[in-house]
Amino acid sequence: MSKRTNIILILLLLFIILIIKISFTDPKIKDGKYTFAVITKFKLKAGSGENSVFTYSVNNKKYSFWGFYNKTLIIGDKFQLLYDKTNPNKSIIFPEKPIFLKDEKIKSYFATVIRIKKYRKKQVHFKYYINNKEYTRIQYLPDSFSIKSDSILNRKYRIIYWSENPQRSIIFLDKPVK
Repeated sequence: MSKRTNIILILLLLFIILIIKISFTDPKIKDGKYTFAVITKFKLKAGSGENSVFTYSVNNKKYSFWGFYNKTLIIGDKFQLLYDKTNPNKSIIFPEKPIFLKDEKIKSYFATVIRIKKYRKKQVHFKYYINNKEYTRIQYLPDSFSIKSDSILNRKYRIIYWSENPQRSIIFLDKPVK
């Protein structure tokens, strides 16, 4: 290959890397306000497999976007979201902050941690039994969450779950069950 062809290929590669980086970077929120986003459906997206479709409302207008997915999510899962008040279409979802609304009926129980993923996006995998049925769940953890060892593995922790569908749950790693 000629020197010119090599330079063109390098520039093209740098351009592709820049586009990928921009597409995976959270937008800058200048004047933010918190709300929540709810999973409304799951869709296949070419090249990236299954994705969750999230919807949130600002001033009675609905906004939707494609987001993260794991096999334990269900329609109705809710997560904290920050949107830009001047441009509500700009938003950042926090997969590590699942929530229940005040009017949702929840129950408390315990779950056993069965796996910890410490690299890339930190996760805790846990299982629990409600009415003799086993449920497993993956919950993302904040980047700041420190896991010094696998000492939480196979330990029991408090969870809350939605009474209408126990698959929707949140584990509290700061609340071990003794």
